[in-house]
Amino acid sequence: MSITRPLTPGMVAEGRIDVRNHRASANRLWQVESVMHVIGSGGVSSSAAECVTPA
Repeated sequence: MSITRPLTPGMVAEGRIDVRNHRASANRLWQVESVMHVIGSGGVSSSAAECVTPA
């Protein structure tokens, strides 16, 4: 799963994300494989992560 959200500094590779109140196929615990934090000008910052279901 790919997820992009407002800047979330605590989102780190090998971390976990618990998705709730979304589509049934997405509601579960995910492991973060990679994450990129973007701090843009004008106060627009985001975090984007690639996630997999944990083994």
